[in-house]
Amino acid sequence: MFFLEYLGMGFIYPVMSLYLRDTLHFTGAQTGAVIAMASIAAFIYPVAGAMLADRVIAKERLLAVCQIVSAVLLAVLAFQTRYLPVAVLYLCYNLAFGPTLALATAIAFHHLPGKRNYFGSVRVWGTIGWIAAAWLFGLARLCLGGQGRLRDAFLLSAASSVILAVHMLLHHPVERIQPVTKIIPWDALRVVAQRRVLFIAVVMFLGSFFIRFYYMGFAPFLAARGLRQAFIMPLMSLGQMSEIAAMSLLAVLVPRLGFKRMLMLGAGLALVQSALFSANAAWPFIVAGIVCHGLIYALINVTALMHVDSFCPAQARAGVHQILALLSTGFATLAGSLASGWALDWATRAGVVDYHRFWLVSAGVASLLLALVTLFSSEPETDGDR
Repeated sequence: MFFLEYLGMGFIYPVMSLYLRDTLHFTGAQTGAVIAMASIAAFIYPVAGAMLADRVIAKERLLAVCQIVSAVLLAVLAFQTRYLPVAVLYLCYNLAFGPTLALATAIAFHHLPGKRNYFGSVRVWGTIGWIAAAWLFGLARLCLGGQGRLRDAFLLSAASSVILAVHMLLHHPVERIQPVTKIIPWDALRVVAQRRVLFIAVVMFLGSFFIRFYYMGFAPFLAARGLRQAFIMPLMSLGQMSEIAAMSLLAVLVPRLGFKRMLMLGAGLALVQSALFSANAAWPFIVAGIVCHGLIYALINVTALMHVDSFCPAQARAGVHQILALLSTGFATLAGSLASGWALDWATRAGVVDYHRFWLVSAGVASLLLALVTLFSSEPETDGDR
């Protein structure tokens, strides 16, 4: 499930900004606005997902429906070239695809009762899927095609969504549909309202906000340094390789280092990454910055998800993950996409981007995140996290 989920994402997310700027010739602000459609959709789908999952339709069936609709929308999006149709279709795609991440997470945790520390070793298959997409598309398609071949990424992503939908339709639901006795998921809201869960939500917000700068600027940054488009996705996949290593070790690292140290390490690496990119360092240091990307994601986002799940009763699990998706990938992705698009335009002079200025903004966000987790986080107190 995770392999196919992230295989589809891996085809389009790393090169989306490059496609919009270099193939469709959108401005930085237009590119940021299109990418921000994902976060605008995130204001809607978490509430819908929390209300529907296991209350009207089983998680597995809802995941399949969302993937089928996503595939259709991506197939249409692949042949659009004008700003407004691209923006609208990308918004609709994210409305359909958005709930699938939290649904997949909820399904995984249902199968891991009492073994939350092992979520990383399951979620790592999503990272493997992302790497597979990078190498399959980056080398096999771009080497044969050229710049215009970037649109094939949407068709390949659509195909992976169809395969995942079929897989989930063949998978028997593990939980009964619960009768709808209340419209608002109060159980999930009560969990999210807890002080520690709210703190984790803020950390996830800043982590997601920071990552948008990477997805907005890094592919164009590599192209500006003269790297052929055919090798951009494979090179970026080094970040997912390091993510595999990190998530495979989470079951060992979390009990030994603790929740706070894991977050501090992730935030510190975020600052190091931005500094390396801002300095326009030599290629070995750029590669080191790419490796940091996977470590940052695992140490902040995945660790936070594991910690949050220790607060979730079974009946609220899907709702909690959907609400956190609203806070982190909704508000954070919207703000991060718009801010990174603005930063890209701010750093552009006479049509040339000064990436030193762009990555300095990213470094400021990383500094804020590091200060937050250092000053205000504390070690967890729940038995599930010891």
